[in-house]
Amino acid sequence: MVDVTVKVGADTVTASYGVRPSGSGIVPYETLPYKGSVSATANQVPSISQVSFLPGVFEFVDFADARSNNYGFGAYFQPQVGGLRASGVDQTIFQMRPNSSTRASEIPAQSTGATNNLSLIRIGGSGSIVRSPILSDFTLLGTEQGHLYNGLLLYYATNAQIMRVKIKHIPGNASSQPGETFGGNDYRSTGSKYSFMEFDGDGVGASGFGGNLGSNLLITDSVSKNNPYSAGFTCNTYTDITYRRVVAIDNGKMGFNFERVGGAVLLDKCTMLRNKTYHINIASDTVSARYSIVDPVFDGAKLNVKVSGFAGGAMKQDINAIDLIINGVERPDLLNLIRG
Repeated sequence: MVDVTVKVGADTVTASYGVRPSGSGIVPYETLPYKGSVSATANQVPSISQVSFLPGVFEFVDFADARSNNYGFGAYFQPQVGGLRASGVDQTIFQMRPNSSTRASEIPAQSTGATNNLSLIRIGGSGSIVRSPILSDFTLLGTEQGHLYNGLLLYYATNAQIMRVKIKHIPGNASSQPGETFGGNDYRSTGSKYSFMEFDGDGVGASGFGGNLGSNLLITDSVSKNNPYSAGFTCNTYTDITYRRVVAIDNGKMGFNFERVGGAVLLDKCTMLRNKTYHINIASDTVSARYSIVDPVFDGAKLNVKVSGFAGGAMKQDINAIDLIINGVERPDLLNLIRG
């Protein structure tokens, strides 16, 4: 039995969990022959199977998986792995062995604007191979490695489900790449659904969540907090986004950040408190989206929304396509649009 609750305005996701899932298409990790690492062991499953994990700490050593083209992962789960199903947040923990990374020299300088291509976990598809993984009931914990890196990379997925997962202490140091790392990175994916997530920067994070080059994102009943260098939630070059009962608090920039976002964007009963710059940032030099902000919880007299171009480009976002609705009534008087 799973019992999960999230309070609007709360700073954490609290839940109690039952036993790990079992059944057809789910393979217990401990039944697989150990091949020297978590991913190599899990990658033995037949296509397409989920892997389930008992309570415990499962460690990676170095960003040794898929080292080509400057990419590196603590655990690179091949496309035949249809999911990671575990025994509960703070019960099953994935992490890299502290100070085991040999990749510090490969991190680009901040002045280059290049991407940090190191992540703790990659799962999903691979180019033309698209998968729909299910991830649930574990913690992905950042550890000291002497350099910055990303947390979870969901790659080329369609209709993925990620639920009851905590991602904590993923280090960053800027609001642009390569220092802008992501606790969770939804990359080139369509129809991803996240629920009861906790993105806890733990005082070292950049963006708690990042959606990049995808579409049709749904995040519900989740929180992103304590990311001192960037936003709680960021989406770049994304189309159609829905946040429901999502909390962004105590972040170093804005609560929600939208860059080159198109389509329809809904923020329904979302909370934005104690973020250092704006409640919401909208920056686009390419497209305009329709924003509906419904019954938000925010600090201050008005909801502060900055609207600008992106990276110095001309602003393409239509400011008349940003609506604040409270108790079923449009309230432009409570909307503070700040042109950048």
